[in-house]
Amino acid sequence: MTKKRKLFKVLTAITTATLLEACAGQAPAPCVNPEVPDAVQGPQQAAQSTTQVPGAIQIPQQSAADLPQQAAEDLPQQSAKDLPQQAEVQDDGAVQDIGAESPQPRPATQDAGTVQDLHQPAVQDRQQPTEPVQPEPVDPYLALPNMVSSIFDHAKNLFTQDNVDAAVSYLQRFRILKPLWNEWESRADSLLNVFGQSNAERAKQYESLILELKNMNRVQAAYSLVAEAADSLMALAPGDSLVQFAKEQKNIAYKNTLGKALKEKVQILALAESYARFDEALKQATAFQMRYRDFENELMIGKMIEYIQKLQNSVNEEDKKFWEKNDPEKALAEVDTLIAKKAFTKAKNLVEKLKASNLRRQAAEKYQKLADAVCTEKRKYASQQYIKATKQKNVDKKKQILMDAIGALSACSDDYPEYDKIKTVTDNITFLKAELDR
Repeated sequence: MTKKRKLFKVLTAITTATLLEACAGQAPAPCVNPEVPDAVQGPQQAAQSTTQVPGAIQIPQQSAADLPQQAAEDLPQQSAKDLPQQAEVQDDGAVQDIGAESPQPRPATQDAGTVQDLHQPAVQDRQQPTEPVQPEPVDPYLALPNMVSSIFDHAKNLFTQDNVDAAVSYLQRFRILKPLWNEWESRADSLLNVFGQSNAERAKQYESLILELKNMNRVQAAYSLVAEAADSLMALAPGDSLVQFAKEQKNIAYKNTLGKALKEKVQILALAESYARFDEALKQATAFQMRYRDFENELMIGKMIEYIQKLQNSVNEEDKKFWEKNDPEKALAEVDTLIAKKAFTKAKNLVEKLKASNLRRQAAEKYQKLADAVCTEKRKYASQQYIKATKQKNVDKKKQILMDAIGALSACSDDYPEYDKIKTVTDNITFLKAELDR
């Protein structure tokens, strides 16, 4: 037995020396602690062998006397090159276990100081856990009636199953809620009183701003001023009730200001359309745009200015100077005389000239009267020509008659494009063209 122990000591010394030489010579084989089965190590020694210092080689200090006899006899004779590759040396000298067979693989110490399990995929490759779906909040004022209904339904089910006593007993418990309901109502009234007092105290604190907003809307102040005061109140976080009050005041001011602006817009357009005072209308329109810049889209101020400029450009400067020395009212009366005499061309020229006077609106009315007289006559002629064409058997003559009717109606639409009944005229033209193509 003593010989076997001596033999084991010799083998251990040879193996250790060979391993030290391999490490010193930077042999390709990794430098690791010789692993001894747990059955060979004692409890204290096993705990020591699991603690490793990076870059250091640890050899368990034990003698052959501490080993079982069978283990000493079965220990194979091997050199450092015959050892299995169980460890890998990192750049920083730390030892990483990549080949040991154990239920839990040893972690590897990375350069950043974090431990990564090589037997598991990288962190970025792992499926990220999904956040739990938050349940929608339950409306108690809907849930409570549903719960009460379920009580009655359950009692009815017990009754239909001939469990009458159980149904009665179950339903009698419902009557216990009646005094509780009275208590709940009392608590609700008490809380409403507290909430009301809190709102009253807050309203008193911001009383000056509240009165200012009310007075501004009472005198229909500009929306921009009311909005500024309302935003100032909301910025103080006065509570939801006063915030709602401020929003309502802004809405009132918005409607008041928009209604006032629409009336002003009509007046500005009247200066241009009715009185041909284009310069004054443009001046007021520019000021109007500055005052109501918050309502640019609703009022279409830019398009209104373009429209006034278009009207101004359509007026002849010589016609404007003509009315500086002539009476437009006398000319307006003359238009009626010319229409009665069917002197439509002279009447039209005089109407167009009157559009440059301060009687532009009356001139527009005379324009409609003149257009109606001319177009009615043209439509009657076209109708007579159509009846004549239907009776014509010669195809070429029929087409010529229809062409004359279309020409008469086209003269009306070309000379009086602003005629109120112009759509009727164009519809008649379309009808006659369809007959022409048959």
